[in-house]
Amino acid sequence: MHYGRGVMQQSGLMGVTPFALLDQVLTESLQYAELVPTLVAEVVTAPKVTIPIASIPNTEPVVAPVEIAPAVVDNTTERTAMPEIPSYGVEARFKEFLNDTIGFFVSKIFIKNLLALGAFLLITFLAITTGLKLYTHHGESLELRDFRGMSLEEAKAKARAASFRIVVNSTQFDANKAPGIILDQDPKPPARVKNSRNIYVVITSGTAPMVDLPDLVGRDELSVYVKALKRKGLDEGKIEFQFDRQLEENTVLFVVYKGRKISAAELKTGVKVPKASKIGLIVSVRNTGDVPIPDVLCKTFDQAEFIVGNSGVKLILETDDNNPASRPVGYFVWKQEPAFHPDSTMKSGAELKLFLTLKRPADCPTEAPEQEGEFENE
Repeated sequence: MHYGRGVMQQSGLMGVTPFALLDQVLTESLQYAELVPTLVAEVVTAPKVTIPIASIPNTEPVVAPVEIAPAVVDNTTERTAMPEIPSYGVEARFKEFLNDTIGFFVSKIFIKNLLALGAFLLITFLAITTGLKLYTHHGESLELRDFRGMSLEEAKAKARAASFRIVVNSTQFDANKAPGIILDQDPKPPARVKNSRNIYVVITSGTAPMVDLPDLVGRDELSVYVKALKRKGLDEGKIEFQFDRQLEENTVLFVVYKGRKISAAELKTGVKVPKASKIGLIVSVRNTGDVPIPDVLCKTFDQAEFIVGNSGVKLILETDDNNPASRPVGYFVWKQEPAFHPDSTMKSGAELKLFLTLKRPADCPTEAPEQEGEFENE
């Protein structure tokens, strides 16, 4: 394994792939092995060398031949088997990678670091959970009391004693309660909550919001308009009546706020008032109260109709001949109910029954000028 890593490093320095470097090394090794027998043969067949020896008096020179025994080269001897060059295909590289990976995961240094990391994570988890329990008082809860109806200051004091905090979430106007009264809370009692929990409350506001007065289009009848006022958070104030023969009774004519009469046209453009204000109304009526009883005795029907029409009294007719005509022209009033008395009154819109006849009553004046003058005065 160390050899393979060295080859990879060396190939990286030379700028070639590891497999090319290994191929070159193996090829040169084989070429060198093939040259070894040739070199040995050349040494064996070298010529003999005579070494001269210095002459000695009265002696023959001695020739000492140097013979080198020829090396017998047996060409039939098998060469030493070279190690098989390993295959570096995909399968071999995968096996090498797998062996390296498994070796890394079972190595002592990996196991040691893994155990150290596990211990660190365990200690960190225990420290965090213990800290959260201490901070939030895990498992401790108290029953929440009802703060509704209390003033804000009173509720804050009682909440502080129970380790709660009162937080104003919103305000709402209520004309029947003083400012600063708690109307609602979240969470609602009797929930169990932890210490230091925020309790969100809605309190009454001291300033009424402005709202638009409803207009009279499609809602000018008294009961309908009063319901429209209620939906806007407004209250019904004083109701006054105004005589109007053309409109149905209880038709809203004007809206009154702080003495100001507001017409239907103004309401249509928009008029704002504080919420919970009292709104007065002026409505139509056909019976406005007591009116003097008209004196129509001995008058013709035309004269009587004119007199009664200005007083708001309703006529009921009865003829002595049961004339079915709605306007019995030419008849005289010979009797009326209620009868006329000075300073006597009747309700406006009440019924005045007239008894009619074609003949002038005997006790009635006979001079026409007097009648005409009296009619003109009427």
